Amino acid sequence: MKIFQIESTNYCNASCSYCPHSKMTRKKGTLTPEIFLQAVKVNESDYIGLHHFGEPLLNKFLPEIISMAHYFGIKVEFSTNGNANGNVELVKRVMDAQPYMIRYASDAFNNLEFLRMITTFNKTTIIKTHSVKYGTKPFTTFAGAVEGESQIKGECYFKKYQYTCVLWDGRVVPCCCDYDGVEVIGDIWSGVAFKENYDLCKKCSGYQFTEGGLWKEE
Repeated sequence: MKIFQIESTNYCNASCSYCPHSKMTRKKGTLTPEIFLQAVKVNESDYIGLHHFGEPLLNKFLPEIISMAHYFGIKVEFSTNGNANGNVELVKRVMDAQPYMIRYASDAFNNLEFLRMITTFNKTTIIKTHSVKYGTKPFTTFAGAVEGESQIKGECYFKKYQYTCVLWDGRVVPCCCDYDGVEVIGDIWSGVAFKENYDLCKKCSGYQFTEGGLWKEE
């Protein structure tokens, strides 16, 4: 199974106009090391994002999960809004675990103190910032879940390379547009069954990352 990203949690402490999180009806929870271990056992990728629809820093197991990824030779990154609810110790432990990359999304909180912390605690992690609000990250409607016109258009690399996204509870969805788990195609215990097209595809303009599926390259 080619895993594009694994959801650390679907809890979030932000409310962004470009994100459909407020519409989510599926059960909320956090990824455990046990579920991450099972995902690693079936994973065929060497680079994984520890995010989907939630704030990764709300998962107390995040440092342990990053360390486990290192053990299995997997580079990980995660996207964060930078609000760790004042938990400086957690941020320090995350940086001690040395994720390959952190992408800081400044739209919700614009937390300069968080940037100061992660650069102070940083050892080898690549730190990048992006923002839909300020135009440094392309806007997507998440297959029609958010009003507007997607700036990402063309071929769907999820279908092309059969990448998947793992929800916090181990269920698997076919792409990062599925915020509510409406297109579950299996789980990390039983495997997955791909379809040629999904209902989400009807309102999606496509999703691309670096050609060849090596989305860590820019």
